[in-house]
Amino acid sequence: MYSLGCEIMAQAPTIPVRVRKDQYDDPGKLYQLPYDARALLAKGLPALGLIDIFPYTNNYRRVFVRPGELSKHYEIRWIKDLKTSRWRHTMLNRRGNRCGYKTFEEDDPDRGKVITRTSPVKLLGLPEATNVLFMHEGVWMQGVVDPYVNQIQAKKAVEKFKKKAKEKVRRYLRLPTIWDRLSRED
Repeated sequence: MYSLGCEIMAQAPTIPVRVRKDQYDDPGKLYQLPYDARALLAKGLPALGLIDIFPYTNNYRRVFVRPGELSKHYEIRWIKDLKTSRWRHTMLNRRGNRCGYKTFEEDDPDRGKVITRTSPVKLLGLPEATNVLFMHEGVWMQGVVDPYVNQIQAKKAVEKFKKKAKEKVRRYLRLPTIWDRLSRED
């Protein structure tokens, strides 16, 4: 059997995606997603708890998408109730310098603003260690693509190897034998 020397190999044509918690030394949960599964690339996006993901169309109207189904395009926004904590000076000392700080919770000025608009891409062909957002049972999850073997390419490589071997045998069988050379009258 053809192998690339990868210890972690999916048995069926699936791509392993690992979802980790925020704990140190947590191996995370492994999801086996099919080759035709689509996901959003999480490169440059904030944490999943800080954003909302909505289906989107070009004329700025949201599209109705059934739960658990993917849309063609998505709009990623900051969550509406995003808060920031800021330090403020509360007192002045004898010299007139500010001292004494308190934290205040304020509405973030970027809350509800669009971060980006993106389209889902197929997981097949993404390199390992790529951060992706994928939908599992109607809930968005953030995961990392684990090492996998593209079984379609592996099957093509085996077939190509067999075809070359067969062609080599045919080429050898077309060569004239010793009997053909001796019996030929020149």
